[in-house]
Amino acid sequence: MIQTDAQTYELSGAGLETVVLLHGEFSQPSAWQRTLDALTPKYRVLTYARSLEDSFETQLADLEGLLDHLELPAVHLIAHSASGVLAYSFAGQHPTRVLSLCLVGGFTRLDAPLELKLRSINAGLEAGGVPLASSVAAPWLWGSAYLYSNTPAPLTLSSEQLQFAIIGMLSPGDQRKWLRAVNCPVLVAVGSDDVLTPLRYSHEIVEWVKQGLGVLVTITGGGHNAPLEKPDEFNRILIGFLERYASFTSSPWALDDDEDDGDSGADYVDFNDLERK
Repeated sequence: MIQTDAQTYELSGAGLETVVLLHGEFSQPSAWQRTLDALTPKYRVLTYARSLEDSFETQLADLEGLLDHLELPAVHLIAHSASGVLAYSFAGQHPTRVLSLCLVGGFTRLDAPLELKLRSINAGLEAGGVPLASSVAAPWLWGSAYLYSNTPAPLTLSSEQLQFAIIGMLSPGDQRKWLRAVNCPVLVAVGSDDVLTPLRYSHEIVEWVKQGLGVLVTITGGGHNAPLEKPDEFNRILIGFLERYASFTSSPWALDDDEDDGDSGADYVDFNDLERK
């Protein structure tokens, strides 16, 4: 890891294009390790520790400052959970700096069910620290198939970091206007068993994306942490998208619709269609 005046980051790989992996509120950059390993043979990959104690606006400025420091004019942004709001807001405000977006387990705004889930985790933190908060959070963060055969690791954040993480998810406000301003291809991926940010949240994201720019993919059996639960499937989806993002709007690979959703937003497809060569 390399330290700048404001941030700790790591830049791996030697490809011509750079992918930035933005971790969610309840995780660390190390959560992307399997994805980083899959990407570095073809791409430069940037990971950094988001400053969860900072405001949403400061985190946007931090991302821009880091890209400036590394002299990266345009990148692919891959974002998990609440970092998706950061990613699409940045893309909407700096359209020339984002080649493509991938939003995993994302949402557009805080609604009552999501707020109650987050406050339940906070209540666990206040009553029993990180261990109890981890137990409360487990069924929100992991899919049922994963929980059936695995004991989820406890949250790796400190009590203070977790408090900031929850505040961060509760406070960005409605940023949907920036989705309308996004001009790059957008992959929206969600685990079919995501309880924290279920499928309807991803539907809302693509409904705000301009027609022809987005695609929604469900990862069967995955929960909110689908990139960790189903890393091979997720990485194949992501790489397939990155390899063809430049021709996305002009040639959407004759994808087969899974459903007639009735709106004018993105197509809804299985990941096998996205992987099609």
